[in-house]
Amino acid sequence: MEVQIVISGLGLSIKPLNLGVNAISGAYLNFRYSSSSNVVYTIAITNTLSIGGKSGSLIYGQVQTEFFPVLPERHPWAKNIDTLKEIVGQNVELSVGGMLLGDGNVTVKLVSIDDNYNTNTLISKANVPAIGGQAATTMVKGIAKHFPRPSVKENATNAAATQ
Repeated sequence: MEVQIVISGLGLSIKPLNLGVNAISGAYLNFRYSSSSNVVYTIAITNTLSIGGKSGSLIYGQVQTEFFPVLPERHPWAKNIDTLKEIVGQNVELSVGGMLLGDGNVTVKLVSIDDNYNTNTLISKANVPAIGGQAATTMVKGIAKHFPRPSVKENATNAAATQ
């Protein structure tokens, strides 16, 4: 399985003070089986108008990573679509760190947070190639939701109907 992360944030997060003012932040995690396949499943995380939380960035951050592997041996939740669905409904925190202007590398961390505030690291990767812009870290914390995508067949049908 491979994943691509697209994350955007508008706000201010001061991590040493554990203080954040977030206007809006959101992320998509696009999953595919291999480099020769289309995206098969997308998870969305959003957070709007929050104060005191950890979501946010320094003014504005927008990052899109390349697809990178999440091996089922290390990430049992990434075996197939059914196991990806286990993340949906969980409270998660996604952070994409590293100064980026144009293209470069970022550090990605996705953790789930249970009802007792314990964390479980789902993804932890360094030096992931990405494009975009951010001063330090863009972060979003919220409930993971399935983001439905039209199937390849539906896209072809819709394209034919508009012609």
